[in-house]
Amino acid sequence: MGAYWYAECLRNSYRVNWRISDVVGRRHFDASRPWLPARLSGAGRIACLTPAEKIKLSHVEMGSYAHLFGFVEEFIAPKMLALARDFEIDRREAFDALTNFAAEEVKHMNLFRAVRASVDGTVGFPLALLPGAPDVACAVLSKHTGAVLLLTAAIEWLTPHAPR
Repeated sequence: MGAYWYAECLRNSYRVNWRISDVVGRRHFDASRPWLPARLSGAGRIACLTPAEKIKLSHVEMGSYAHLFGFVEEFIAPKMLALARDFEIDRREAFDALTNFAAEEVKHMNLFRAVRASVDGTVGFPLALLPGAPDVACAVLSKHTGAVLLLTAAIEWLTPHAPR
């Protein structure tokens, strides 16, 4: 792999650089419509719910989805920063790529928080979801680096491959 791969990753990251305002902007959730595609939502498959209840359930699913991804990504940026420290002096491309990866993960976490806030604001109350993201992050970070990186790769692979 070597520095070439780090440099390639960094170039690709810079090419697709984004801001939270690019994604969220002035968009808002329309409470009269489902917020997730049917393939990602289970609401449409629950026969006992009315159409209005299915829409409400999709709103809860959207808040849960944003919360879950924000929850599981809490450990990624700290791990990337810890790995970057090994390269900060003698392998600048690796250091730059890893710290940029960490910065992108921080943007993801903030994006998910912004989506959660928008969901909560639109439904009119905060959804009560799993607490303890920092505790889970600490537990994950206490594991072997290879296991943490494998989990990170699985999460990163899952995101663009989720049903649409």
